[in-house]
Amino acid sequence: MPCPILRWRWQLFNQAGREVLDFEATSLCDLAGAVQTANPASR
Repeated sequence: MPCPILRWRWQLFNQAGREVLDFEATSLCDLAGAVQTANPASR
């Protein structure tokens, strides 16, 4: 099963319209591990 990759981006602007924050994060999700944890009988 492929590992989904989620990319998050937050941008914050002040009242003058100038960008004061530009933050980007990447999350790697292990869905196979989550399924095994949620259902121990499947092991």
